[in-house]
Amino acid sequence: MKKIAVIVVSLITAGGIAIAGIAHAYGNPEKRAEKMIEKISDRMELSDYQKTQLVALKDTLMAMKDDVRETRSQTGQTIDELLSQPQLDQQRALQLIDQPMNTVKEKMPAVIAAFADFWNSLDSQQQAQLRERFYHRFEHHDRWEHRRSNFGGEVSSEPMVL
Repeated sequence: MKKIAVIVVSLITAGGIAIAGIAHAYGNPEKRAEKMIEKISDRMELSDYQKTQLVALKDTLMAMKDDVRETRSQTGQTIDELLSQPQLDQQRALQLIDQPMNTVKEKMPAVIAAFADFWNSLDSQQQAQLRERFYHRFEHHDRWEHRRSNFGGEVSSEPMVL
């Protein structure tokens, strides 16, 4: 009986360690992005040049993410300062709201350029495959019947149901 208990506890422990390792590996945004690049490269049968363009897009997006994260960290410190004052500085609070948006606006031209380089490196079949994937993702997000325009530019008249 003791042997069986030791074996069961050992298996549970080993399984827990394996699951924790997998969760940790995929919990890192850089590793998740690398995994996605491998997946996309395999599914779309990308050439080395196309894969290089995809990696450049990933690097640009990760850099923007880091900049936004830094902005968010600075915003938290500024909020602490604002809330420690007896009077709320409304102008500074409004600037706080604009700061992350401005960071994204500054970085988006580089992201769009990197995406354009990747897109332009694809052949027509690969572009159609990627386009279909985007459409599928947008349709998937519409399952809650959000009131948003579809790809034809029409706005759904159905009410939003939560």
